Amino acid sequence: MFTSSIQKQPNQDPANPMTRARCQQLQRQNSDRVSLRMWYTEMITGKQNLALKTVVGNYSYKSCEKIDDLFQKMFPDSKIAKIFTCGEKKCAYVICFGLAPYFRDELLDKFCDLDYVLLFDESLNHKTQNKQLDIYVRFCDKDTRKVTTRYFDSAFIGHATANYMIVHFTELTKKLKLGNMIQLSMDGPNINWSFYDKLSAELKSVNTAPSLINIGSCGLHVIHGGFKSACDSVDWDIAGLLRAMHTLFKDTPASREDYEEINGCKLYPLKHCATRWVEDVPVANRAMEVLPLMKKYVETVQQHPNKYTVLKTQSFKRVKDASENPLTLVKLQFFVSLAEESLPFLVKFQTDNPVLPFLSKELEKLMRNLMMRCVKSGILNKADIPSLLLKVDITKSEVLKSYKHVNVGFSATHKLKELIATKTISERQELKFQMECRDMLVKEIGKLLEKSPLKYSLTRNVMYLAPGHMVADPEDCRARFSCVLSTLVHCKRIKEHTCDGLLKEYDTFFQEVVRPNKHKFKDFDMKSCRLDNFLGEYMDKNNAYTALWAVIRMLLVLLHGQASVERGFSINKVLMVDNMSEISISAQSCV
Repeated sequence: MFTSSIQKQPNQDPANPMTRARCQQLQRQNSDRVSLRMWYTEMITGKQNLALKTVVGNYSYKSCEKIDDLFQKMFPDSKIAKIFTCGEKKCAYVICFGLAPYFRDELLDKFCDLDYVLLFDESLNHKTQNKQLDIYVRFCDKDTRKVTTRYFDSAFIGHATANYMIVHFTELTKKLKLGNMIQLSMDGPNINWSFYDKLSAELKSVNTAPSLINIGSCGLHVIHGGFKSACDSVDWDIAGLLRAMHTLFKDTPASREDYEEINGCKLYPLKHCATRWVEDVPVANRAMEVLPLMKKYVETVQQHPNKYTVLKTQSFKRVKDASENPLTLVKLQFFVSLAEESLPFLVKFQTDNPVLPFLSKELEKLMRNLMMRCVKSGILNKADIPSLLLKVDITKSEVLKSYKHVNVGFSATHKLKELIATKTISERQELKFQMECRDMLVKEIGKLLEKSPLKYSLTRNVMYLAPGHMVADPEDCRARFSCVLSTLVHCKRIKEHTCDGLLKEYDTFFQEVVRPNKHKFKDFDMKSCRLDNFLGEYMDKNNAYTALWAVIRMLLVLLHGQASVERGFSINKVLMVDNMSEISISAQSCV
């Protein structure tokens, strides 16, 4: 600005005092403009940082009210602090109409031309009093070169039928290239499957559009659902007992004081989880630990009916009945024993990392362990591969062990012998308990056989990407890779004429990479190392495996479970405040 002003007056002598004054004036004006621009930029940046801190710190918009007064006292010599303003409304506008659209557009740029997976789930939002349908996207990030899962957007709906969900889903994904969506991940209610079928039909209506790759619903939900079905198949009502034991002392200081006075300790029952049954192992363990204390508490309360008002509550009656039943402890022991069969699987796969290649082996191991408890060994020996294991008809009596030979767990077996020896229970009661245990095992195994991801060919065959299996059985891996290619050709994800080249690249990869690095592949641990990082080190920048790496990267993006969406609902509970609008919920989740 200063230079251009001088050039417009070439006839003026710079030595002239009037000229020097004019130059100084222009220089001051230019300096003022630069300073004003810097102040404006720093003020905008300050507002953005304040908005980001509001979201990350889970503060309310109201917390920004009169923040300018605070800054002026903190920085009395700052010119920016004197003019800085960012109240409740402005902070909301910055987040909802500034930061959230920016981050969402940035996310779109990252995966718009890549293969991606969409995850969805809906849950009741207690603050807005409608159902929140969250959508997440999973893709291979070009910058980090890792498979990543990110929040995309939310819809707030009343009716959660398949037709309504299709409408909202279409609106949320209108900017996406649905032809690049390789999988739609979800849990397994019938409504979700109906939604899946309708969406698949819409995509198939375009002849050239690829079809979705189907590997079943969330494997984690299948395990939880199978265990819940097993518990519901008998009239033990373990959930009711655990809930009653916790409710008995919840928000009741008088009952807690009485309990501590009677037992001389402060060991209380834990809260029962109604949606993740297998995670109630610590709750059941605590229930077994406090059961003698509860029994003593119940007996004392009954001896003084006029002193304790807790006698009239339903929770007390439920706990009283359980404390008087000699089989309560044995039932809890079997409940824990059955739940602990599934816990290692759930812990291992409660992750966003690409672990689908390991799912088949671990799921087969879990199902086989459950079957060993109630299915005859001869039947299991014949079913030595997953496809044969799935064909075992668990409903036939000739397949099952007799009631007395059912494995109910070491602790439960030991306690049963003790109760029989002391004649606390009869042999008939023991037999009934064993029959109910077998019924629970049959119900859980039947549910897993019905809805297991093992039913799908791709789930079983993608294990060819497991480094340990590449070393252990290379021929089997090549055969499984061929089956995977057939599935991808059927879904129109790759061209049939490229398959021979892909198989050659895989053979070359095995000869040039796997063989010389056997010990690294054999010792690979999914807990400490990501599969995309491990394989990417050998294939990502090697032109010899360009086509093969593209296919493998697509397979690694496929999702095994809904951990991200479920975690998102937990995040919602943290960021939610009263009277929060729907657009703010979506914007803050995005930020």
